[in-house]
Formats: sequence, C-alpha cells, structure tokens
Amino acid sequence: MLPTYIYKSDGSVEINKAKRHIRPFWVLGDPKTLALAAAGGAGDREVGVPFKIDTQGHFEWAYLMSKATSPEFLVKIFDPGTRRDLMNNFIHAATLLGTSQRPGILVETYLLNTENAGRELQFDVRNLSAAPNDIEIALHGRRWYHMEAPPDVQEDIRKKFKQRERTTAYWLTPDGGPGFIVPAGGSLVNNAAPLFVADDEADTEVFKITAHSTGAFEFRLRELASNRFLMNEFVRFENGWGTAEFPFVFQESLLIERNYKVAVEVRDLSGDDNTIFLTFWCRRLWYR
Repeated sequence: MLPTYIYKSDGSVEINKAKRHIRPFWVLGDPKTLALAAAGGAGDREVGVPFKIDTQGHFEWAYLMSKATSPEFLVKIFDPGTRRDLMNNFIHAATLLGTSQRPGILVETYLLNTENAGRELQFDVRNLSAAPNDIEIALHGRRWYHMEAPPDVQEDIRKKFKQRERTTAYWLTPDGGPGFIVPAGGSLVNNAAPLFVADDEADTEVFKITAHSTGAFEFRLRELASNRFLMNEFVRFENGWGTAEFPFVFQESLLIERNYKVAVEVRDLSGDDNTIFLTFWCRRLWYR
C-alpha cells in the first residue's frame, strides 16, 4: 500500500502526491457470470473470457477471488499483451481462487500497463462438477490514473512499471496435468513421480504451495539435478499443502532454475483412488 503521507526532513508532513491518483479497483470478466453445463457435455467450458482494462489508468493486480455453485472447476490465464501464459496448465480453483475474506494473494503484483493501449487478461474456465456451475471470478488490485497526474508523478509511475517488466507472478503445476491419480493405497515415487518443470524461458521462484484432493496423502519433494530431498521423511498433506485461502508459505523461497525439475513423490493414505491437484505459487524472471 502506498503511504498516504510523507514525512519531510524539517519534521512537517504532506500528502503523497501519487496517492491522489491511485484507487482500489476490481475487474470482472465479460460476461461477469459464467453459466457452465455439467462436466463432459457441451457448454461445460468457456475459452478466452476477457478481463478488460481500459486506457484510463494502469492496473496493478493483487488478489484472486470467486463465487461459484461448486468449487470443482479449472482455470487457465493468458496475457495477450505479452503473449505469455501465466501458468503451465489448468489450475484447480480450490488451489487458486480465494474469497473476499481470504483472497488468493499473488506472490508479486501483476502490472498491466495501459499507457499505449487497453489491456486484458483472458481466462479459460472448465467445469469439473457433475452439475451445472455458475461461476463469477473477480480480480482486485489498484488503479494508477497516470494520465491525470502531474508530469513528475507520471514519471515516477512509469519507472515503477518499467522496473517490474522482467518479473511476473506465475503458477506451476506438475507436467501432464491438470491433476493426477494415485491408486488406492498406492504411490507415485522414483521415476513415476509427477514433475514440476521450469522451462527454458525463465527462472521460477516458488513462495507458497496449495493442493486439492479427493483423499488424504503424504508427499516428499526431490530436486532431480542434485537428487536432494527437501524433507527427511514423507510429510502428511496437512503439514505441507494449503489452499488458496490458507496457503502453505515457505520459510525460504525455492528457486527452480531454467530447465530444472522438482519431483513430488506421493503415497495415498485414503484407501481409494485419489485425484490430486498441486499448485506452486511463483515469481518468474523472464529472459525474453
């Protein structure tokens, strides 16, 4: 949050000039509510739903929220302005979207610069529920009304957005997803373990992790390049994976350099076939 007041060296206080040109702001899709049919039938998905930002001011996106008939749906986000996907595959809503009381908070705000043209994010949404699903997704952040600001404030805003073009929020899920199934009482370990893969376009820094599953499981993470485990034993999912509303936050971020892989070895504890969705909340440092 931008400071409202600036304390000067002489002890006086004045309003931060930039504060006059910033407002909290929500962005909703077009259409606002997606009425999806039951999974597996016609109309169970929407592709390229636009969340539009006009040229009145830049948008700095910070939160993800939703209200749905069922939380069983998938989301994938694309930025046509940069031609970049913001995730490597579809992500389960329970691992991505919070509520107004507990929003999904990006590890780094995402900047949509509207200086030269309007911008938008495009959402693909797919229903997993056996029943129809009405879904409303909301983004929240702050709007920088740079066009109405004095020249010195405009320049400060321009510098801020320029400095942040190399890093963006990103979500990573195991290759081959969305989701995977662990047989009842079985495991996916060694060469069968699902892999989180950082491609050759960017280094990926992981800050928090979230999961959604149909049953209990335990896991351990292993770096393939060094064969180093990130725990001394299998950990129950309640002690390692959170949700979008209550994520598990690493004490130290995990850097996955370009072309590196992290395996997640999983053992079922539920006694039934277990469908599991895992999400890394990341920041990417782009090289293009």
